[in-house]
Amino acid sequence: MALTRFGNSLFGTFSVSIAGVLSVELIGNEIDYLIAGTVSIFLFMGSFSINDYFDHKIDIVNNRKDRPIVIGTISRSKALNIATVCFFLAFFTSLFLGVFPSIFIGFNILLAIVYSSHLKKVLLLKNITIAYCFMATILFGTIIVDNRIDQLVGFYMIMAFLVGFAFEIMADISDMIGDMQHNIKTIASFHSPRVAAFVSSFFFISIFLFDPLPFFESIEYNNKSNLKPYHKLGYEHERI
Repeated sequence: MALTRFGNSLFGTFSVSIAGVLSVELIGNEIDYLIAGTVSIFLFMGSFSINDYFDHKIDIVNNRKDRPIVIGTISRSKALNIATVCFFLAFFTSLFLGVFPSIFIGFNILLAIVYSSHLKKVLLLKNITIAYCFMATILFGTIIVDNRIDQLVGFYMIMAFLVGFAFEIMADISDMIGDMQHNIKTIASFHSPRVAAFVSSFFFISIFLFDPLPFFESIEYNNKSNLKPYHKLGYEHERI
């Protein structure tokens, strides 16, 4: 449970359902979204496991007592086996959703492996990859029924990307010592923790300012309905 961060994995799947609500595709496709949620759980569990497999030396330097490999409650080989099984279950389950969703999941499995083994060593590419992962579950939730991305969903995909980018820059500050020893280039290790804190704060403030935008602007709820901006609705809305 600690290796796969089951709680975080389960919480991350809510974005799939949220995408279904925002695109008005959840109702009538509950089974598909249930399958998609299961796929997401396995994908997250596999990603966390493979990350701990590659990061064990860095986690030791950073004294990460919350990592089971560091404290010796699970071996690296077993962590690799768990990651492999989770990735297999994620891809196999995604096949029930169709070709395009399964290709999408296959790409994200490969990305999780390449990220843990190589991409995190590249300045900013590490942060961009994690930011993509924050928005990937929302994107996954929009391609279950069709491949159309509605305006409101697209807006919150951008917001999720910015949240992930800011969060990862902030998280790198606490891992700076281990990152420096193992040549992991982050803003904190390459420049300074102060610069990383400034950049992260800038993005978080921007997110805070732009988050209410759909309330004031005519961002369509979905392509099937033409809703007025929320502040003009009152208790009614027009529907085509």
